Amino acid sequence: MPINILMPALSPTMEKGNLAKWLKKEGDKVRSGDIIAEIGAADPLARLNVLAANGSRLLATTWGDTLSILRRDDGVVLASEPYDDAPDWDDVPDRHLVEVTAAGVTMSPLNQGHSRKGSR
Repeated sequence: MPINILMPALSPTMEKGNLAKWLKKEGDKVRSGDIIAEIGAADPLARLNVLAANGSRLLATTWGDTLSILRRDDGVVLASEPYDDAPDWDDVPDRHLVEVTAAGVTMSPLNQGHSRKGSR
């Protein structure tokens, strides 16, 4: 049964994108979390923020764009920029991965030379 897969906008002004390579073939099984395609950016300096969640953790990246984090008693807020003047907002450094789980928040630098090929 065919399933429509929508490509997320890579920037607020993005109207179309380039599919660089399919990593799954027609008929292949696809599980939640599998990488199914590589998306090519026309501009190597393109601004990219990616957000993914599976119910138990939230992953977000920054790449040439801003991302802010607010740790609250009732959870964590990730936003492209602070939505209020609260002094507790922290900027996520450029080219970093943020992981939010029940155990807390971690940030780690993205490896620019690493490219994940194929499926899991």
